[in-house]
Amino acid sequence: MLMSAENDPFSVSSIFPCLQLFHPLNIIPDIPGNKASCKRSKYNKKRCIYLMLRRYVNSIAVVVISMLLVLGFILYLYYATQPSRKPAPSPPKQTGQKLNWYMQFSTKQQKSTAYTEEPGAPLAANGKPYYIGGVAVHPRIPLQDGGKATIPILPFGTIIYLDKPIPVQGRELSSMTVIDTGDVNYGLWPSHPYWFDIYWGSSNYYNNQAARSYGSHLVNYHWYEPWN
Repeated sequence: MLMSAENDPFSVSSIFPCLQLFHPLNIIPDIPGNKASCKRSKYNKKRCIYLMLRRYVNSIAVVVISMLLVLGFILYLYYATQPSRKPAPSPPKQTGQKLNWYMQFSTKQQKSTAYTEEPGAPLAANGKPYYIGGVAVHPRIPLQDGGKATIPILPFGTIIYLDKPIPVQGRELSSMTVIDTGDVNYGLWPSHPYWFDIYWGSSNYYNNQAARSYGSHLVNYHWYEPWN
């Protein structure tokens, strides 16, 4: 006897009532349920077997889809109730590089002046060309006392950081670099050992006038040297 979807206790519709609308027996009401009923069916044998197989395939598909929906809903509820987790920060990379330490030095009320150099003049005391932003300083020891012009009181390449910027050739410079030496016997500024002379460009009428107009000023600045 062919059971309907309502009477079959093991039918998909009995287990999932909400899917009864899509049950194959509701789509094709007179599909045979087994081989015996196929003999009494109005369909021919091949057609009957095809419809019977189709019924079970559809039933299995409905069950699988239903289980996936239920599983998806369960997973949604599970993850929706989980507290958000932030990834742990990765540990800093070990570069293996040795840290370099520096000491800061500062000086106050030191004289600053300006100078120019003739075009084609020899290189600065550091062996490199002059440039705007470079300065000359005293040698560490006056030449008359055995010092050398190539050993300045501040090492070549040292950057001095000014407390107040100085306008040079239309630029406001808040830092300058030691490239040269001057006043090698401390004859001009003996009471200002950390005096520096600002390079104002190649010698010509306008640059010479600008350097003279700058005159001399008292400045405060600081610099850094490696701590060995």
